[in-house]
Amino acid sequence: MNQIYSRQLGILLFIFLLGSALVYVPESVITQDVWVATTLATLVGLYLLYVLLTIQEMHPDLNIMQVAELSMGRIVGKFFNLLFLWGLLMATILLLFDIVLLLQIIYPKVPSTFLTASLVLLSGYTIFKGISSGARLADLYIWLILPLLILGFAVAATLFNPMYIPPVLAKIKPIIGASIYGANWPFGEMIVIALYLPFVIDLKRNKKKLYFWFGLAALVLILRSFMVLGALYPEYLKVARFPFYEIFRLVTFQDFQRIELFFFALFISVGLGAVLIAYNALNLGIRTFFALGGGFSLVFPVGLLIIALMFNSFPSDIKYLANQANSGFLVTLPIYILYPTITLIAAKIKQKLKEKTRN
Repeated sequence: MNQIYSRQLGILLFIFLLGSALVYVPESVITQDVWVATTLATLVGLYLLYVLLTIQEMHPDLNIMQVAELSMGRIVGKFFNLLFLWGLLMATILLLFDIVLLLQIIYPKVPSTFLTASLVLLSGYTIFKGISSGARLADLYIWLILPLLILGFAVAATLFNPMYIPPVLAKIKPIIGASIYGANWPFGEMIVIALYLPFVIDLKRNKKKLYFWFGLAALVLILRSFMVLGALYPEYLKVARFPFYEIFRLVTFQDFQRIELFFFALFISVGLGAVLIAYNALNLGIRTFFALGGGFSLVFPVGLLIIALMFNSFPSDIKYLANQANSGFLVTLPIYILYPTITLIAAKIKQKLKEKTRN
């Protein structure tokens, strides 16, 4: 049975947000007041969560793509759903690309093709076993992730220098720009959970648990940004590909070096978890778009599609940073925000028209 509880979806949301931006800090493009930018970006995530839950409460048995077609009509709904699928595809590819880059730092001699295929196969197998299997896995993961997070911040605190923290709101325009960037990644990408909501059997009673886990993830990411700013020299922060990971590379305890390897379980757990969640959402979205039943599984064909597009779209880190990192959010963020917003407005209009017809 593909049924999960609000608590489990909340944990999946927590893992997804951390996996998207724990070691990578999107808002670090401004260095100054990076934690302020993260705080502002969380407001977009909070808005999205509210909209997604409202849509689901209006149509408990349907997912957001089905609601879009029901509310806007088949043709218009298909158009918006196609944009949504493209957003899911981009989120999945980018998440996979980032975790492979991180793994290449730890395992520099292992080919990226092998790492990518291994991650996709492992994620695909978990997805093939069903959503409930992934949710039970998250129940176990969280007891590994939380202690390592606490320990990780404690270790990072040993490098913290208050002199690196500039005055709050020192420059307004860069903060707004970084907030928009952070709103896209990871908070805009959390739209992937929309396709999980129909499987939650106690959503109406326990939706507050999703807000709790979202709030906890937001707090961790704000603390991550604050700690990164205080632990790394601002000029170093500008060039660091994975700032939070770099902190652990700089920490040493007497004869213990390469302490970042101790936190490998944390990075791989949240990173792989984020890929798995987005990958499954993309799989569910494709099945919904083409109205496929429970016959042939698309899990591994979709996995091959992800691998092919990732290597074709981002053949190197340099090209990624030169193109997608600087301008991609201008395309994806509107989709992440406008798609659920328009769907909610259309659903409310449709509901009011039905009520008028009945009266």
